[in-house]
Amino acid sequence: MHHQFITPAYLHTCTGYRVPRTADAGWLSENQYHIYDALAVYARVVPDIDPTTIKRVLTATRDGDALVVLYQHGGETTARVLFPSAVMVSKDDHLAVRAFCTYRREVRSFRVDRFMDSHAFVLPGETVAA
Repeated sequence: MHHQFITPAYLHTCTGYRVPRTADAGWLSENQYHIYDALAVYARVVPDIDPTTIKRVLTATRDGDALVVLYQHGGETTARVLFPSAVMVSKDDHLAVRAFCTYRREVRSFRVDRFMDSHAFVLPGETVAA
């Protein structure tokens, strides 16, 4: 079975709905079901990405929340607090998130397949909705 889910500007869901390769918080709020569907398909095509991680990234992007990740790059693993602003599929077909990084103190792009672990950033006394 051959899947053609990625085009230069869009991802496609199983139902044929077109999702932009870059989705920001506003788009996610209006169309979250469709991007979950498209990225779930994408995660099946690219099996190195945990669907739970994708959901956490999308939720943080949509809600303007912070995300704590263990990020592995160049043989180094660092803990990062990210404030995601957009989710995208890069030119080389990697799922990525555009986020402000408190570690580097700048906006950068991060490949989601390099997230070793992730969870919502929660302050003492706060709770995370299930």
